[in-house]
Amino acid sequence: FLVLLAILGSGPLVMLLASPLVDNYALFGVAGALCLYLSCRAVNAERYGWWVVGAGVAAGLATLTRVDGVLLAIAPAVAWILRLERRRVARAVGWGCASAAAFFIVLVPWLARDLAVYGSLFPSADAHMLWIRTYNEQFSIGHQVSAATYLGSTSLVDIVGSRLAAWVELLGRTAVLTGGIFVIFFVGGLWLARRRRDLLPFVAYFVVMFVVMGALFTFHGPKGAFYHSSQAWLPFAMPMAVAAIPPVATGAAKWWRFLGRPATHR
Repeated sequence: FLVLLAILGSGPLVMLLASPLVDNYALFGVAGALCLYLSCRAVNAERYGWWVVGAGVAAGLATLTRVDGVLLAIAPAVAWILRLERRRVARAVGWGCASAAAFFIVLVPWLARDLAVYGSLFPSADAHMLWIRTYNEQFSIGHQVSAATYLGSTSLVDIVGSRLAAWVELLGRTAVLTGGIFVIFFVGGLWLARRRRDLLPFVAYFVVMFVVMGALFTFHGPKGAFYHSSQAWLPFAMPMAVAAIPPVATGAAKWWRFLGRPATHR
């Protein structure tokens, strides 16, 4: 319970909840962080079923606030896979279907409303965002932006180069969001957590989200979408970075003995 309060009461979420801006970043952050928390708890819970169902509900709520919230569904899916048992396959499939159903039950009424009113499931998330060639082009209204115009005027070298540049920029954004030097300890924490089953839902979500932001939202992601989605993962990233300081410093002491001092770990 205290961990949950720490997640929902983290600095970024409180800051955005108190912000005078009319937006939904904080709502996404609360629903997203809750989804990740429930998914991680499901991995080691004695009765994991309701945890993955709750995570499905939270992922659905997050998707209602931001379309990239659909990526959060990866977290309960990973938790469910980790809990699969050969002797209880039917029961596991039942909980998996219940989690997926919870996700769609939250989404379907609003999607049906959008389809009836606007003729589109996601009217505010036009697909043309995937085909812009510069960040400013997303605001253009004077010319067509589509897959045909994108592929017809962009070389393979430019496509690959823009993705690589986006991922490099996202690394810089991650460093800014985690407080500069703390990105080193966050990366170290991810490496140290690679064998912790209970953190795999979070790690899987972060990796997939990072890749998708650069691959699909090449220009929009580094300039804004990545920042907005960070409200879901920062409550996990910052404690992970702080916890990784002693082991990372100990490992780095092989090259810089100063970091091996006991005082450095206090």
